[in-house]
Amino acid sequence: MAIYVWLINLLDSKSKMTLKEISQAWSRSSLSFGEELPRSTFNYNRNAIREILGINIVYDKKSRKYSLKQDSLSSEAAKDWLIDSFTTFNQLTMNRSLENRIIFESVPSGREYLSDIIDAMKENEVLDITYKGFYSETLPKEYAFMPYGMRIFRSRWYVIGAKENTQSVFSLGLDRIIDLKHTGRKFVLPKNFSLEKYYKDCAGVIADRNVPVRHIVLNVKKPSTQKYLISLPLHQSQQVKVNKDNSCDFSYDVRPTFDFLQSIMMLGDDVEVVSPADVRADIREKAKNVVKLYEGKQATKG
Repeated sequence: MAIYVWLINLLDSKSKMTLKEISQAWSRSSLSFGEELPRSTFNYNRNAIREILGINIVYDKKSRKYSLKQDSLSSEAAKDWLIDSFTTFNQLTMNRSLENRIIFESVPSGREYLSDIIDAMKENEVLDITYKGFYSETLPKEYAFMPYGMRIFRSRWYVIGAKENTQSVFSLGLDRIIDLKHTGRKFVLPKNFSLEKYYKDCAGVIADRNVPVRHIVLNVKKPSTQKYLISLPLHQSQQVKVNKDNSCDFSYDVRPTFDFLQSIMMLGDDVEVVSPADVRADIREKAKNVVKLYEGKQATKG
């Protein structure tokens, strides 16, 4: 796998290269032990990269150069995520002495269903899913579920789709799936469905169409929080305006669902909702409820 990452990163940074240039670059890398890259080895890894990662290395006969072409991946972000993941894995593999000096964020259970869901997506197969959400006090629910796509949000995997013979799209957290079975029944993926468009106006995994898109403005005075939001936007629509007092207004065109409001609350008193008034009132009410938890109470010894 190390050569996959090396080859992708090389072509990503150099744009176009001949096989000779690639081979010479390989001989200078720490992975090659000074040897050049034979054509047969290059072609083998080129095919493997296409099959495993969905990234196509194309050949231009006129210039006799190879370059990267996004193939089956839905977005540049997906390609970057895969490359980063493989790069990290290979760096750790080659530097095992550093394992106890690196901590990874724990991903909740549910990974055991990843391959089954991906296989079902590939075959457009209906899945029988037994599911119990966090907010449900009733018995687990049974879904004949058509998996349209997947995403990861805050270290949790979600599958997005609809119940069989319906059109209402929603998401299920993999860590809340109790059981999953293949049915063998096929479904037709709607021609106009796009996961990117489905989440275009949403910050998070909740895409509630009953919540309208709003123009939301946040004021941030602390420079460190300004830099944090610039480096990691709450939503792709983020725009930044610097004010005369050196504070910044961050604006978004987004649905103010639970996920987005929770992101604002996580920033605490570093952020003030300027508009619209109803979103400001909602955050103010949540802040009041937090204060009520602590007012008149003494901390327990521990």
